[in-house]
Amino acid sequence: MVVTWVRTKLFNWLEERKVHPDFTSVDAEFQAAYRGINPYTVCRMFWGASSYGETPLSTMQEIADRCGFSEQDCVIEMGAGRGRTAFFLATVYGCRVIAYEKVPLFAQKGRELGIQKVQWREEDMFEADLSEATAIYLYGTMFSEMEVRKVAAAIQKIPRHVTIISVSEPLPGFSIEQSFEGRFPWGTTDIYIQRT
Repeated sequence: MVVTWVRTKLFNWLEERKVHPDFTSVDAEFQAAYRGINPYTVCRMFWGASSYGETPLSTMQEIADRCGFSEQDCVIEMGAGRGRTAFFLATVYGCRVIAYEKVPLFAQKGRELGIQKVQWREEDMFEADLSEATAIYLYGTMFSEMEVRKVAAAIQKIPRHVTIISVSEPLPGFSIEQSFEGRFPWGTTDIYIQRT
């Protein structure tokens, strides 16, 4: 347990040293807004379980670069958590981001930060309106098979091509354009870029 804690702290410290220069001031506001707030505790209080994960910015940067994200994109983040990656995509890549997050504290703080290109929807991501998406990001390592199939079925209804990024498992029914290994505080896993 102590080894895992130390490893995670070291990973996060090294990660913070890589923050993109265009994101520094927004990230400082973000960090200040969450000072003294543990996202795992917040999730445990809301969900009754401490299931929380956040994509490291260096991993999100690799995803965004591989997908060629730009201000032309509308990225839907399903389960945005605190929204750090949503703010990163909006600030560094100019994407419009729709952040689905049911935990009220996360959505409230996200709205308070006021990043204009990030729209918060405090709704069930499994009922998400995906019609505006050019890309969908799903960090669903803890989703059940039924939840993954529900998301896949909703995406299949979109009448145009969409990029789908999923962590740990590809979504069923879509062609994999590429996969690569992504780094997270808990280790590495495959990230899949798929197309409809």
